[in-house]
Amino acid sequence: MKRKKTKAQPLLPPPLSSSTKTLVLDLDETLIHSSFKKPKHYDFIIDIDVRGSPEKIYVTKRFGLDVFLFEMSQIF
Repeated sequence: MKRKKTKAQPLLPPPLSSSTKTLVLDLDETLIHSSFKKPKHYDFIIDIDVRGSPEKIYVTKRFGLDVFLFEMSQIF
């Protein structure tokens, strides 16, 4: 059976110029850690709705995240 070739749709808009840079960051378990269980230390809480029930997600920023994001904001 032959596979039908499909063209993937771009996820990002076309660059404004050939020198435009794009930085893709992975949040979950790379830049932050999130958990439904309350840890000893967390940076902030996100309130969400899970199937009609309110839940809290405890989010911890990884060490150095604020500095990393500041430095990247100077480049991108």
